[in-house]
Amino acid sequence: GSHHELRKLNQRLDLIRNATAKSGGVYLYANQQGCDGGRLYFDGCALIAVNGEIVVQGSQFSLKDVDVLTAQVNLEDVRSYRGSMISRSVQASQSQPIPRIDVDFDLTVEEYHRAPSVPVNVHYHLPEEEIAYGPSCWLWDYLRRSGARGYFLPLSGGSDSSAVATIIGSMCQMVVKESAKGNQQVIHDVRRLTGKEESDYVPSDARELANRIFCTCYMGTKNNSQTTRNRANTLADQIGSYHLNADINSVVDAMLSLFTRLTGKMPQYKVQGGTDAENSALQNIQ
Repeated sequence: GSHHELRKLNQRLDLIRNATAKSGGVYLYANQQGCDGGRLYFDGCALIAVNGEIVVQGSQFSLKDVDVLTAQVNLEDVRSYRGSMISRSVQASQSQPIPRIDVDFDLTVEEYHRAPSVPVNVHYHLPEEEIAYGPSCWLWDYLRRSGARGYFLPLSGGSDSSAVATIIGSMCQMVVKESAKGNQQVIHDVRRLTGKEESDYVPSDARELANRIFCTCYMGTKNNSQTTRNRANTLADQIGSYHLNADINSVVDAMLSLFTRLTGKMPQYKVQGGTDAENSALQNIQ
């Protein structure tokens, strides 16, 4: 099991290609797929290599539970590849031929007589795609296995919460695409999460799905600008989340009032004459 890190597939393929190119051989790489319940995500992308060439590559960042790959491999290709190496030529010239016995039957039926698999062009995702797909798959796997019904996000209009919202929007797009392919496990999970187990519901629009399983809330105070509120509203509308606007001035005032009663001091923002520590504390309360 090799968990995902940015551009890690490049490292895997370099290792696998080098190992089989130097010594010859068949390399079967199988990887786990999905989240482990903690912080790790396993991105799958199983593959088969022969003599330094990739002959089949599985899906990466997939919502499938299982991905099965097959390839036709000729072991004589490995033998001849190894025999062609200068470092092995003396050893190969002194080796005794392997005895062969011809028999009047086949181990496979006629339809399975296929040519060996040919090398394929390996598909690499762009770094931006890895950043979007990896966390999106993790979020979906965690959601469907946790028993929860969706995600709630305080959306401030800033970069951090907006990035998280965008990743969940990407997750909804991936779920819709996989449902359109007929993935019954994904469809079953969607129906359970949305409370439609007894229906024939299949999500066809990412924004509509987001509205069912993703709730965002702008928690504004008198210190927030209309600009950040507008950003939060616009992003929520584009993703399709169920969006709320909440005024939390009363909650903040209550905490400050309690603090003042206990300490006899009212903290102030730095622009109002306060200190850096007071400035950070007031922001943390919000």
